[in-house]
Amino acid sequence: MVLDSAISLENFTLFRNDRTPSIGGDVCSYINSAFYCKRLTEFESPSIESFSVAVRPKKLPRSISIILLAVICHSTSSGQAENAELYSHIQYER
Repeated sequence: MVLDSAISLENFTLFRNDRTPSIGGDVCSYINSAFYCKRLTEFESPSIESFSVAVRPKKLPRSISIILLAVICHSTSSGQAENAELYSHIQYER
């Protein structure tokens, strides 16, 4: 496992989701530290390599309060069942 300190960047907040115990497939994102950001764990699934972050830059149009960033790793060799699971995971329902 790679430590956060080994991949941290100055003035950026690191978000990551490592696949364990397998090697590869990990996902991460860097967001400027000047922006408010919060990881949204309620959108995570243990079977899908992903995470979501709510980001609020300093300047947004009035009609937009946050930007939702979703980071997903999905292999091109995935089968129909894995594709259906991912599709279900990313669907937004009101």
